[in-house]
Amino acid sequence: MCNQSIQAPAASFIEMEVVHWLRQQLGFQVPSEYTTVTEIGGIMTAGGCLSNTVGMMAARESLFPGSGLTGLPVVASKIRERASGHHLLACVAYAGDSRSMGIDNLHDIGVVLRKNKVWFHVDACHGSQLAFSRTHRHRIRGIEEADSVTIDPHKVLWIPYMCSFALLKDPKSLANISTNSDLILKTQWSLGQITPCIGSKAFDALKLWATIKYFGRSGIETLIDTRLALTKAFQDEINRHTEVVLLNETDINACMFIFMPQSLHQGSRISAKDVEMLNECNLFIKTSILESGDALVHGFNLKRCSHHLLPEDKVVYVLRTINGNPLTTAGHLKEILDTVVDLGHQFYSNGRASVELRD
Repeated sequence: MCNQSIQAPAASFIEMEVVHWLRQQLGFQVPSEYTTVTEIGGIMTAGGCLSNTVGMMAARESLFPGSGLTGLPVVASKIRERASGHHLLACVAYAGDSRSMGIDNLHDIGVVLRKNKVWFHVDACHGSQLAFSRTHRHRIRGIEEADSVTIDPHKVLWIPYMCSFALLKDPKSLANISTNSDLILKTQWSLGQITPCIGSKAFDALKLWATIKYFGRSGIETLIDTRLALTKAFQDEINRHTEVVLLNETDINACMFIFMPQSLHQGSRISAKDVEMLNECNLFIKTSILESGDALVHGFNLKRCSHHLLPEDKVVYVLRTINGNPLTTAGHLKEILDTVVDLGHQFYSNGRASVELRD
């Protein structure tokens, strides 16, 4: 139980050490030594949604000091009205959105927000992996200026779920939303004092600590660089193929694409009827691969797709791979691509398949 120093002091210090290391990777300042738990500047949470919530709680407290205890100084129905006039709670930028893995221009966004004194939160659940690579770190330039950052090692560092962190640039921001309960010990290193929405918890930080100790920084960097190189190679392979269309130039490790038969490559946008059949085809491909058990290809509806062959106002069902397994090779990805094409040909050869398109 990591929150109670009298029961598991080692667990508390391991979590603190992991937070210290993660803050260093992002470029946040870290002290040479700590005197109290409120100086740590980060906590482990139950997942990215909660970590983002912690960031928003800190933003609210920054704009409306004391609101955690007394509530907002305006009624709920007036919050939007007031925000539109003078108060912006926060701006949330993506360092790897959950669909295309695109990264916002963190540096320029940060400049504007600092000028206007608006809280800057970065959802880096996926993009935080770039902080471990000297080759690719420039893609998240500006993240070190964020007021709060969410990272999910269970998404990008081979850690079993759950393992998420909310990191605050100024540790005092976390202390301002700390727990005020007689149930939490007020000892020097009691993490329960700075973990809103979390009471006692397991020794989950051990997973990341062990990974860090085993691979080291250079080992993690090598794995990340290899992952991104493989992703780039897969994108290049897709671009060379005449019947697979790449829909994103990812900043990280995802490839979003669709199968599109050569007959639809006529230079102009395809019709709504063609989109409907194309969606059924790609859903058929995803379902068939998943049922085979040979690979995992994700599929989802994209409400707006900026590709010159696709109508901008039509939902497109897209396929996506995320390269995360360090044992994945270029040969494996080529097999996936060949399977996508074979299944696409099978669908169009047999006419409309009886596959229901799900939301």
